[in-house]
Amino acid sequence: MELQRIFVIVLFGVFLITLIVIGIRNKKNSFSSKGKSPINKKLFVIAKLSMFIIWIITIIQALYPGFIRIKSYFVLSWIPVVIIFLGVLIIIISYIYLGTYSKFGLPTEKTELITSGLYSISRNPMYMGLFFITVGSVIYFPNWLTIILAIETIFIHHRVVLAEEVFLANTFNKKWDDYKKNTNRYI
Repeated sequence: MELQRIFVIVLFGVFLITLIVIGIRNKKNSFSSKGKSPINKKLFVIAKLSMFIIWIITIIQALYPGFIRIKSYFVLSWIPVVIIFLGVLIIIISYIYLGTYSKFGLPTEKTELITSGLYSISRNPMYMGLFFITVGSVIYFPNWLTIILAIETIFIHHRVVLAEEVFLANTFNKKWDDYKKNTNRYI
């Protein structure tokens, strides 16, 4: 098995384990991981499904490289691995800084504005990490389906970010305005 394929499988495994650990931690501490959908619930679900479909296709391609034949060059085959690695790393660090405030959607209970760590560089590092994983997956396995799903995923998640920022502006007022002035939305 090529080293790149092993890395892709391990990275997605680490990402999945991270999500499971966060879910278990939240459940153990009686914190809900579910929040309120910031945009139309159907669009929100479509964005998540599109993202997961891309990732599943990438994992299948890594496990069974003959599944769909694509020509790749050794040096270029490491580019998507590095991008996926950065995405997974960014998400893990983001979750650590969010702690119990990490939700899938808007929080329904009292929350705090996190502005330290990666959140001092980007207002949305978790989404940035998801975008990295998605783009890395498309580069790893470029075809019309993954490209269309990636565009849809990024477009809808950007709408989610905009809706979440309205929520944060209404919740944190001046604190949000100051944070927004000093920190970029993504990079």
